[in-house]
Amino acid sequence: MAYTNPRHESRLIIIPHLRDAFASLHVNEAPPGATAMEIEGDNSLVVFQLDEVGSGSVRDLFNFPFLFHASRDPWHEANDYLLSLMRDNSSVNIRTDDVRRRASKLLDYLL
Repeated sequence: MAYTNPRHESRLIIIPHLRDAFASLHVNEAPPGATAMEIEGDNSLVVFQLDEVGSGSVRDLFNFPFLFHASRDPWHEANDYLLSLMRDNSSVNIRTDDVRRRASKLLDYLL
């Protein structure tokens, strides 16, 4: 059975599937090779998605931890740090477990 901390409830969520996690979005103009896509819920806004150079077959992330402040606002700095860990870690098989542990420790620190 996995460890759970009741103080983390609603402050730490796990996103089961984060599609195109390392792609960059462009709003004003389409760079070469970009794909046009609509923002969900707003059919009038079109953005252009460009995959990260060198991302290869690792485009999606699974079981990504996401942290919130008590006000339910995302903790941007911590989430950016966690995403950078996922991007820079070379071990595809074990990186999610390590990042989830770090997310839990960061939330303990915040509390």
